[in-house]
Amino acid sequence: MVLRTALDRLKPKSFYTRDGSRPTMSEYQALLIDRRDPDVLNVFIDETLRQNPGMTRDSAEALVQSRAQALLAYTATLTKNSLLGLKGLVKGARNLPGRKVVFFLSGGFQIHNQRGDLTTDLHDITYAAAKSGVVIYSMDTRGLVASMTDASSDSFFDPSGRLDRATHSELYESQNGMNALAADTGGKAIFNTNDLRTGLAPALKETSNYYLIAWKPDTESQKQGRFRNVEVKLIGHSDYTVRVRKGYFDLDPDPATVAKDKTETPRQQSAPAKLRDALAAPYPERALPILMSADYYDMAGKGPVVNTSIQVPGEFLVFGEQPDGKIQAVVDLSGLFLDDKGIVKDSFIERIVTTAPDLASTKGFKNDITFSYPAKLAPGLYQIRVAARDDKGNKAGGAHAWIEIPDLTKKKLAMSSLLLGERTQSTITNVSNSQSGSPVVLSASHHFKRESTLRFLMFAYNAALSPVDQKPDVAVQVQIIRDDQPVLTTALRKLSAEGAVDLERLPYAAEVPLSELTPGRYLIQITVIDRVSKQSTSRQTHFDVY
Repeated sequence: MVLRTALDRLKPKSFYTRDGSRPTMSEYQALLIDRRDPDVLNVFIDETLRQNPGMTRDSAEALVQSRAQALLAYTATLTKNSLLGLKGLVKGARNLPGRKVVFFLSGGFQIHNQRGDLTTDLHDITYAAAKSGVVIYSMDTRGLVASMTDASSDSFFDPSGRLDRATHSELYESQNGMNALAADTGGKAIFNTNDLRTGLAPALKETSNYYLIAWKPDTESQKQGRFRNVEVKLIGHSDYTVRVRKGYFDLDPDPATVAKDKTETPRQQSAPAKLRDALAAPYPERALPILMSADYYDMAGKGPVVNTSIQVPGEFLVFGEQPDGKIQAVVDLSGLFLDDKGIVKDSFIERIVTTAPDLASTKGFKNDITFSYPAKLAPGLYQIRVAARDDKGNKAGGAHAWIEIPDLTKKKLAMSSLLLGERTQSTITNVSNSQSGSPVVLSASHHFKRESTLRFLMFAYNAALSPVDQKPDVAVQVQIIRDDQPVLTTALRKLSAEGAVDLERLPYAAEVPLSELTPGRYLIQITVIDRVSKQSTSRQTHFDVY
């Protein structure tokens, strides 16, 4: 998750632009003026008098202080709103499983602004991060900074050097809040670099490899609502750095209480409302875990289609006996397809019933519920939201995905999604074209047994025709990757167009035996090269072997 502060989007480098009558002023300079720093205050008074002949010194001082107070009030509001957004993001991530990383991108902000002290806001964010399992990595978007003022700065000339001397610590002051957020949550502050990738890559690697340490705090009777510091060291390795959140509050803050009518009984949320809430949740609910895959392909005469496959594991369903004596579980499914403006372009709602032989067999029920919905959508970027609700268990779950449909009318080389399936038969065929082979049964989970064979299908669109024989010349390469290292790479293989009815939609299918792959997560990447138009494109997707 990446959050860029509102300060970077809204706040200029200086609050006032030069117009010939007033000197420019930065937030830190305004802060020093508000603290009655004599050097900064006198420099701005002198510059104001120079630009406004005839003005008295008292009037100039009042004008400078008024500008400083207005700037501080403005920036304090922006900073507070940015931190409120960060806190909301951190608290909302609580429902996501595992350890979460938030990249906080900012051009810096002041903590101790007399128009709004942000120390409490920072404490609230770190407390919420501890409860949600969130680690914050702060990145300074200013990059490598030698000085806060240079030839490009919108600032007036100060030959006395008083302004530079007074503001020499501006950079460090503006980074204090970002550094505190990172250090107190167990993350890292990435400052003074123009290549943010050097911070992103190690952060992602550190997040995928970490230790979970548990300890037993004081008993309930000893808790006093205090902040408890936490320090972790490795015995015998003083050269190692351990990043861990700095502490925790031993008591949760008292929640706000609202007077309620004692006769009021809590209302149970209706089934449609629970389903709507699961669809609208910012992060997918996991009370009822569901799996989803969204795949794009284009069909002649039908246009672009996004096929959404949903899988609900049977072991999480609650069965009950129906009036007719059948042992059944009922699941309500719903889905939305939203464009990049948030407008619903398609939707579905279904009720699916699965039957078990008897109550005894419902424990660890292995028959999953599967459902697929083909949506006809125009080219563009879409978000797909699906939700499922177990009628008997009254639990709901959701899943989100993004998919982009290319515009084939632009006649550029394009590919469909990689449609993955599984074949459990013992016979294994070589990589080949799929002109009349058996259809691929799409897998929503992309989880495949090691003793099976992975099948995939894709389509290449808009391949150019050779002026010699009016046929395409397209080559395909398949790669299986794990931990950024290729474990299987095929040679370039020409995609045969013999017998193809539609040369604008060239299918390609292959089978990969999984027996030689160790269990784990893999990435399959397929690259298509059009040797006539000198274009190439690729698609990739994850799958798991168990």
